[in-house]
Amino acid sequence: MGARLHFSSERVNDSLRELRRKRLYKVAVAYGVVAWLAVQITDVLMPALFLPEWGVRFVLVLAIAGFPLVLIIAWALEPNGNGTAAGARARLASLLHGQRLDYLIMGILATLIAGLLINAPAFNQTRAVSIDSVAVLPFTEFGDNGSTGYLGDGIAGELLNSLTGIDGLRVAARTSSFAFRDGATDIREIGRQLNVDAVVEGTLRTDGERVRITIQLIDVADGFNLWSRTYSRDLGGILDLQEEIARAVVSALSIELLGNGDAPVTRPGTASAGAYQRYLEGRVAFHRRTPESLQESIRMFEEAVQLDPDYALAYSGIADAQLLRVSYANVPLEQAREAAERAIARALTLDDRLAQAYASLGLLKAHDGQPGAAEQAYRKAIELNPDYAMAQMWLGGLLMDQGRLRDANMAFSKARNLDPLHPVINGNLAASMMAMGMYDAGLVIFNRVLEYAPASAPVLRQMSGWAADFGHLDDSMALARRALALDESEPQNLIAMARSALWLDDMTTAEQWLGEAQSVAGDNPMLFSYRAAFYFEAGQPSALDAYASSQLAAAEASSPRAMDYKSRSMLDWAGRGRVLMHDYDRGIALLERALETDEGRRQIKDLETLTFLAVAYQRSARDEAAREVVAQCETVLDSAHRQGAGGPRAALMTAAVSALAGRHDEALDQLQRTYDLGWRRHGLIEHHLAFESLRGLDRYNELIRRMREDTASMREQAGEQARVAEADPLTRVSRVD
Repeated sequence: MGARLHFSSERVNDSLRELRRKRLYKVAVAYGVVAWLAVQITDVLMPALFLPEWGVRFVLVLAIAGFPLVLIIAWALEPNGNGTAAGARARLASLLHGQRLDYLIMGILATLIAGLLINAPAFNQTRAVSIDSVAVLPFTEFGDNGSTGYLGDGIAGELLNSLTGIDGLRVAARTSSFAFRDGATDIREIGRQLNVDAVVEGTLRTDGERVRITIQLIDVADGFNLWSRTYSRDLGGILDLQEEIARAVVSALSIELLGNGDAPVTRPGTASAGAYQRYLEGRVAFHRRTPESLQESIRMFEEAVQLDPDYALAYSGIADAQLLRVSYANVPLEQAREAAERAIARALTLDDRLAQAYASLGLLKAHDGQPGAAEQAYRKAIELNPDYAMAQMWLGGLLMDQGRLRDANMAFSKARNLDPLHPVINGNLAASMMAMGMYDAGLVIFNRVLEYAPASAPVLRQMSGWAADFGHLDDSMALARRALALDESEPQNLIAMARSALWLDDMTTAEQWLGEAQSVAGDNPMLFSYRAAFYFEAGQPSALDAYASSQLAAAEASSPRAMDYKSRSMLDWAGRGRVLMHDYDRGIALLERALETDEGRRQIKDLETLTFLAVAYQRSARDEAAREVVAQCETVLDSAHRQGAGGPRAALMTAAVSALAGRHDEALDQLQRTYDLGWRRHGLIEHHLAFESLRGLDRYNELIRRMREDTASMREQAGEQARVAEADPLTRVSRVD
């Protein structure tokens, strides 16, 4: 046995010396370099020359098959030890005869078969993967057809819509996935941000009327290419091309991911390529949520229905944009409602199973002050399409208004899971967390939004409001200033500056900003609320009464419809003004009208109105009615606390209700907690009649004194920040970074 091992070792050493002598290592390395270059060059040239997609695989197979053949020839042709080539030729000839030739042919065939198997589509995936979620990235476009990206966006959008139709597959929304248009972000980072298992990316190369489309499915965990296909087509009809490609890719991916090829292709709802493209462009503008972008989106949607009068999705888009203009632009609700009602009716007539149309209906009902009907419509939309992020987000906003914070947070979380980078969705999710007292956690989300959407004025305004609630009044002003720097004519930005100045006790500056907003916004409902709040917190009850009463009278004369959220705000402030002016009967009548809802349930947003109503009943000696209202307040607060309400505003309202119930020590404890959570807006406390019974107590006066001192200190800091911002208006303040 030992001799046999020794003999084998000598044979191996002799073979290695022979390989080195014949320089086969150098031949192998040289061949490998040349073969790799050939494959790379082919991969680049074939798409540009519109050659068949199997060309690269063919070259790769040849390269693999040629490797052993080259080594055999190199071995055979190496001159013998005497330096003659005759022996080499003789050895080569002997290889081509008899069994040696058979072995050579069998080896080459085996190599060819192995190469074909390795490159065959069925063997592209070399390991098992589990893909439950996917994002479709915007396609990269090359060529000379001048489509400016719309062809690539159209195919990617059609593919995204089609993949949404695969049961069990979560698809990231277009708003988020198309944020990575620049192509500079690593695939792994994209997967992390979008919370998906894989991404679909593609390229288009156009040459005249010919297009070559390459599509890949990539595992974000390691960048592994799971699947790829190339399609060469004539441009022809763009919509037909988009649908053809989408159908082929969805069929292939459904086999790859789910083991079947029967997944449906979701049609865009129109046979008009132009209408579909206008709709896509309209939705992109809609999600920017500025007065100009919303007007642009309406124009795009209207062009879509001109091209296809039966396009239900476009009518839903018109309704959404019109209703959002009430909040984001200077558009009267009555005007927006009329246009939205027509569009929603048309959309549901065309398609009574369209989720987007039911979401639009919910938005309309919410604006009309019908929360029950709004929730029913939103849930119908979600039932029809659980992946429609806007329905989830709008439902969350409705639930948050009702104090159902945990339910709202869940709805916002579902919306973000569908559209992870949507600024407004993330902003609302952060707001729900702050309403539950989790300021730092909400701030992390807000700042994350500003990393990828630094020019989002709605998010900056949200941050400004919440910063003030938690006592960061100087940061509130800095954030409002950043929003203003983005657009100095935007009414909401002017209002944000006014409210931040008000909270800093800078009444002169606040009134100046309100005046500028008035000149731009006219009867903007949010402007009304903040001007009324200005008179209230500044301790000007007669001015509040005169302003709110005149605005309410004008609104009732021009719009005799049932109460909507704008008229409810007017009734509320007019009622408070009457109570402050000691006209309790008129105040009670106005406040009771403001509290009317379609189902009669009290919500957390009703608490301030309810507390003033309780005061009016107490002062008019209607003790039983006052106790009943206080009991309603306690029921609402108890429900809100069970739903997670834990911020300073919730503590403040708890203090007000405790004071109305005569529990003074408890009220003072809650006011202390309000202060500890950060609340510094002392004007709202000092002029709220619910706290009147506490005003002679030392603990109360000490809290108000400290709030005033803290506010004065932050007012000085805000002034310093303003001087810095003159050089760089987008400077980020330290605390919110």
